[in-house]
Amino acid sequence: MGHPPVAQGNDLSKAAKIIELVKLQGLEKMMEQSKVSSREAASKLVGQMTDKMFASFPQIPTDTRAAIEAAAQRFLQDVEASSDQNDAVQAWSRFYSDGLTEHEIDAILAYYRSKIGQKDVLAQQAALPQFQKYLQEKHSAAMSLAVSNYTQTLKTLMESAKAKAGSSAEHAPPSSAPTQKSLVPSQT
Repeated sequence: MGHPPVAQGNDLSKAAKIIELVKLQGLEKMMEQSKVSSREAASKLVGQMTDKMFASFPQIPTDTRAAIEAAAQRFLQDVEASSDQNDAVQAWSRFYSDGLTEHEIDAILAYYRSKIGQKDVLAQQAALPQFQKYLQEKHSAAMSLAVSNYTQTLKTLMESAKAKAGSSAEHAPPSSAPTQKSLVPSQT
């Protein structure tokens, strides 16, 4: 019928094994790399938003500019504070061990304690930053193209709507043109 799930065995023994597995697999380091990537992305986002705000409103008073920069720093602090590595390790441990027996965890540990298991970890750690960069670049390129296409579509639609409005205004009697007042529904 199969082995009982991890949660039904000696929880302390299994928890200790999962913690060792986290260390052997290099997950703490990968989680830290992920945290650094998130921090960099948040910094880039808030920087872009702040730069856009300053470009849109170049006459912002010095004190308001300083308050915006302080708000950007609070944003980064909030992002940093929301990252709890211990919680992430505990959550991963629960998700990973769900459905595994202690015997299966022992076998997995034996693999990661071996030379080939450690080589696997090193290969994963070397590949992860490259893979993340690849995904970010691919996503960024796709997003840029999608935004460009969407912007062009909106521009075309607005030009078409403007042309239609202009041609219908030329052919319609002056009294049929909507006024600001006629666009607002009556309150009666």
